[in-house]
Amino acid sequence: MSLAVRIIKYFKFLNIFSIISLFLLTGSVLAENKKITSIPPGLEPRVEFWKLIFTKYGKNTRVFHHRSYPEIIYSALDFTEFEATLSGPSLLAAKESEINNEIEKIKEALISLGRGNEPKNDFEERIEYLFKQVPGHTRRRFNEAIEDDQIRYQTGIKEKYKESLVRSGRYIKAIEKIFEAEGLPPELGRIPFIESSFDYTAYSSVGAAGIWQFMPGTAKRYMKVGKIVDERRDPIIASRAAAKYLKNSYEDTGVWSLAVTSYNHGLSGILRAVNETGTTDIVKIIRNYKAKSFGFASSNFFAEFLAAIEIDKNAEKYFPDLIREEPISFDEVLLGSAISYKTFKSLSGTNEEELLKMNRSLLDPILKGNVPIPRGTLVKVSRGKGAGLVRNNSGSRIMYSTEEYSGHSDRASNILDDKDEIKVNNNEKPSEEFELGEELIKDSKNNSNSKTKKKTSDSKITNDSKILKTKNSKNTTKVKQMTKTKSKIKYHKVKKGQTISEIAIKYAIPEKSLRKINGLSSNAILKAGSNLQVSN
Repeated sequence: MSLAVRIIKYFKFLNIFSIISLFLLTGSVLAENKKITSIPPGLEPRVEFWKLIFTKYGKNTRVFHHRSYPEIIYSALDFTEFEATLSGPSLLAAKESEINNEIEKIKEALISLGRGNEPKNDFEERIEYLFKQVPGHTRRRFNEAIEDDQIRYQTGIKEKYKESLVRSGRYIKAIEKIFEAEGLPPELGRIPFIESSFDYTAYSSVGAAGIWQFMPGTAKRYMKVGKIVDERRDPIIASRAAAKYLKNSYEDTGVWSLAVTSYNHGLSGILRAVNETGTTDIVKIIRNYKAKSFGFASSNFFAEFLAAIEIDKNAEKYFPDLIREEPISFDEVLLGSAISYKTFKSLSGTNEEELLKMNRSLLDPILKGNVPIPRGTLVKVSRGKGAGLVRNNSGSRIMYSTEEYSGHSDRASNILDDKDEIKVNNNEKPSEEFELGEELIKDSKNNSNSKTKKKTSDSKITNDSKILKTKNSKNTTKVKQMTKTKSKIKYHKVKKGQTISEIAIKYAIPEKSLRKINGLSSNAILKAGSNLQVSN
């Protein structure tokens, strides 16, 4: 069989750097522009590389490039013919053989050039030209590319990226509003393009879920993650959480390039990089930070993000026949009482297929009818249908509608309103949502019905910013009098390292309200083990 692989040669002298030169002319302008969409001088080549991967090269193409300087593209192999004529082990073996041959060809060219030889052919001539565009280039660069395992190949994702643009139409406008409501650049809503390709069912091998690919540990600071409800899977709730995370990261780094990169590498890892390199310049960090954990994915994350913004903004240019999904329309309801999925479905006024798409946070135990949807869960129904659900579910409240969507997620703000307080029956069991270290304190006519999730010797109740302790009979009397006027009072035991902001997010209470009911000043520091009131 004749060789079914064609080696794509491009840019003999006109290559990616010819395009990049246009950016260099406006480098000074970009340096002054503080908007998140500005490409830092020196990062333009990487952005162009990812634009090619996202829009030019398809799933059957392997693009061979320099690991540290991805803009140095050696060649590309197109396996379309192999895919059409081979399958199974034969296909894999044929691909592997051609890939190995191509890597050897690249190595031979680099060795020859590294020895100071003149280019023998067009292939070597182009490689020499590409390397000369790298700042600080010397002949040793050729040898380093071999010695440090710098030859890498990247599979194109043109088809997959087009699909992600189609899917994004469903939520991108709502996501933009979420970020705008937090005072953040709406462009941050493009991170799911590179995290999950806007795949709403996405799960990673390491346990990340949803379009924002939250890991469980991080997600629990901002939303509910459990065996019956996993809000990471809800694009709207997860986007609110992502906005909170990115806002916190920006406050800690002061630079959007680092805040965005922290989404992949972790905030502590980014702060470590800043400390070790002595700079917040993302380009310098990419060039000089040598930590093993700061690999190809982390070092390219911001460049991929900028490429995603550019492509999304000019989608018709890259995909002329693109038709995005219609934006979602919904009413978001905070359930005041537990409800079975069957009943929820009958009250939703929404066809089941759409209902499931809107409520991806509900897991199998709920969908199969084994357990009800818990009180306090945010659910979605078709726009205009929320009122019917509210009428038939005691204590429920419409939180938001896409008709007047603001993006905020103060799910507890309405509960804290005395007029709309969700009532708790005297014989109700403590909420299943509580974790160790948290308390539920309730009062009833029969003291034997009063329950706590976890007893402590120093429970605290706040009233008009005054702390009353239950350590003596006099104060105990006061506490009983207070609890008789409330249906329930909930507490959170502060864990080591927790902040007011994190706790406010966890219980969906406005931070200002949380400080007020606990009598905390704006600069108060929480002490591990102390109890905070998290509801009236």
